[in-house]
Amino acid sequence: MRCRKFFKKAVSLVIIAAVCIGGFGAFKPTVSARAESISEMKSRVSGLESQKSSLQSKIDSLQNDIDKKQEYLDTINSYISTVENKIMTCESILASYQSEIDELNRDIEKKEEELKANKELFQRRIRSIYMSGNNNSLLFLMGSDEYANYLSMSEFTENLAKYDNALMTKINNAMDDINKSIEEKNKAKKEQEAVKEELATERANLASKQQEASAAVSSVQKSKADLQKELKQVESSISSLESSIDKAYEAARRAAMEAQQGGGSVGNYSGKGFAWPLPGYTMITSPFGFRYDPYYLCYRGHNGIDISGGGVAGKPIIASASGTVTVAEFNNGGYGNYVVISHGFMNGSLVTTHYGHMMSYAVSVGQSVKQGDIIGYVGTTGASTGYHLHFEVRLNNSPVNPFGYVSY
Repeated sequence: MRCRKFFKKAVSLVIIAAVCIGGFGAFKPTVSARAESISEMKSRVSGLESQKSSLQSKIDSLQNDIDKKQEYLDTINSYISTVENKIMTCESILASYQSEIDELNRDIEKKEEELKANKELFQRRIRSIYMSGNNNSLLFLMGSDEYANYLSMSEFTENLAKYDNALMTKINNAMDDINKSIEEKNKAKKEQEAVKEELATERANLASKQQEASAAVSSVQKSKADLQKELKQVESSISSLESSIDKAYEAARRAAMEAQQGGGSVGNYSGKGFAWPLPGYTMITSPFGFRYDPYYLCYRGHNGIDISGGGVAGKPIIASASGTVTVAEFNNGGYGNYVVISHGFMNGSLVTTHYGHMMSYAVSVGQSVKQGDIIGYVGTTGASTGYHLHFEVRLNNSPVNPFGYVSY
């Protein structure tokens, strides 16, 4: 791009094959077409740059939308994670309840076995007592000793029965307590299962929202990707056009050098002098040559003259002589809005006039102008400290004192 700026800056030599003759010879159709092509390409670049800016703005807007949707999706994912943790806690509690219920059921089985064993023991004891002596109870009643023994044995049997009954009652009570605990655990388990079911429903609802949010993010991301693809194509087109413009300037520069080597035999300037470029204003605020630059605040060469005066802002600037516009653009080198007109060869040197710091220009590259045509309006663009016209005359792109060609 740096070399392109150079070509533009030296455009008095660029497009010479046609420009140098403005209306002076057979080269005009060919070079004029080239100049128009460059102008058209630059216009297309400008349009593509506007399209690029619009696309980038849309991409930025979509990215903002993606960020918001992603934030919403992240929130849903966070909720889902919380619900899943709660479900895991419920499952852990349910497993604990089930484990306790299983343990209580095992205790019931043990108590039932213990109760059964005690009943069998009691039965064996009674059977053993009655089988150990005379089976005829009347014999016990016939004798005092036997009767006393009988009473003693009867009392023992009754006490033993009471003990075994008390033991079995204790076991039954323990079993009742265990059953109550089982009922309580089952109730708690049922309540926890209801909580789990509610959480599962919430998880399903969140999953549905998650799917919708994810689809929304994907959709916007696809739109963004499509725009980025389009942006890349636009940038590629801009790059291609800029390359074509650079090549066109280079081709024109070479053609200009070839034409210049032909001296005055082709496209000689046929005008009758140069007109003052800013009619009605003759104040010279900065002459040609070495001077103190009020913008850069240092001493340096001044390639032209600065013309100003009261109320000069916006006044029309005219073409000092007939020729072809080779530059009409904003110049980043300090000229601001800048126009260059090529007037052809004079005594073997290509003559160009340069107009800087314009408020705006009214011509385009490749356009033929006549002496006195309005080419722009006085401004203060670029490296300027106030409204004025910076005017230059160059021979083979070397600045010369404009007063050698113009006067007021």
